[in-house]
Order: sequence, then structure tokens, then C-alpha cells
Amino acid sequence: MNEEEQFVNIDLNDDNICSVCKLGTDRETLSFCHVCFELNIEGIPKSNLLHTTSLRGHKDCFEKYHLIANQDCPRSKLSKNTYYEDVKAILMNLMTPGEVKQLNAKLQQRIQEVFEELTRQVQEKDSLASELHVRHVAIEQLLKNYSKLPCLQVGRTGMKSHLT
Repeated sequence: MNEEEQFVNIDLNDDNICSVCKLGTDRETLSFCHVCFELNIEGIPKSNLLHTTSLRGHKDCFEKYHLIANQDCPRSKLSKNTYYEDVKAILMNLMTPGEVKQLNAKLQQRIQEVFEELTRQVQEKDSLASELHVRHVAIEQLLKNYSKLPCLQVGRTGMKSHLT
């Protein structure tokens, strides 16, 4: 028996499913294995794995985990249809599509402004770095050619002129 055959879909109408999961999906089934996926999928928060519609898992693991979750979510015993529909309606009416588009446009504008400022700062940094490099090369050349100048010698006591 391969691993895929060991996984089952979880029925959201079951009383052992927490209310958060019932609200977190539009489908009638939810698949999840807390134990397996916690071990196998690194970098994904447990909450994302718990409330998802795209994973499959072991029914026993799922039910054991949700028996614990139900202790913190007494609402899970409420009627799914009315509670789910009420919460869904509230969430859907929080922002109109026009408001979402307007917010999206503002966010895109702000991202563009930040990107332009970042580009300007990078160009300024590059310009300063280039100028510093030019000065560094010039100083190196001066030091290299300094000893070749007949009129000045630098010692520990300071500069001496050969012309005097």
C-alpha cells in the first residue's frame, strides 16, 4: 500500500472538526495530517497546514489534533450553515470590489514610489563609490609618483626642499 492510499479526505460535517476549519474552506472536505506534514514540509506554519483544502492526511491524526483544537473552539458545535454563512457574509461585505481596486491602486503607487526611491539611492551610492574609487586611484598614483619629484623629499621629520 503506498502513502497516497493511506490518506483520506476529511468530512467537514463531522463533529470532530474545529469551527476554524469549517469556516476556512468553501469545499465540503478538508484533508490534513498534522503529524505527517509537520515532519515533511519545512518552513510552512502549522496554522497554514491546519486550515488548508489542498493537502491530504491521515484521518486519525487529523481527528486527534482537532479534538484538542475543539477544546479551544466551543463554537464548533454550532450549526455550520448559519454560522458559516453569517461569517462569510460579514467577511465578503468588509470591502467592496471598488474599494479593493482603489486600495490595490494605492498600494501599487506606493510600491512604485518606494522602488523609485530605492533606485535613486542605489544610483547615488554607486556614484559615490565610483567617485571614491577615482580618488583612491589618484592618491595611489600620487604616492607612486611622489618619490620621483626632484624638489621634494619626505622623511620622518617632514618635507625638505632641494631647492634651498
